[in-house]
Amino acid sequence: MTEDEKKKARNAWVSVLRPWFDQISARGTDQGLRRRQTVIAIVKNNSDVFVSRYDASLPESFEDMISGTLSEPIRPPILVFLFDDSTRVPLRGVISGSAEHWNLWNLVWLE
Repeated sequence: MTEDEKKKARNAWVSVLRPWFDQISARGTDQGLRRRQTVIAIVKNNSDVFVSRYDASLPESFEDMISGTLSEPIRPPILVFLFDDSTRVPLRGVISGSAEHWNLWNLVWLE
């Protein structure tokens, strides 16, 4: 993957996930995760992926993508996994909704 492709993937993922960052971070904090958290998001239909390790107290650190792929526009369903360095089972959620109406997407935690 070229640097331009990485930048394109990062920008696309961050624009999709940014509206959910506060909810993702709050869920981790509410469930007792440590400040340093990892989020993995996967587009269920094509397996594009976003991975970020961030400090929950620094929202901008969420945008530091460790790894990511982008083969087509990001559309729901998007699987979300959130965890820290502990051995706990990751928190799991799904962003769903109409592909055409992103403002109607909804993040639901599965546990």
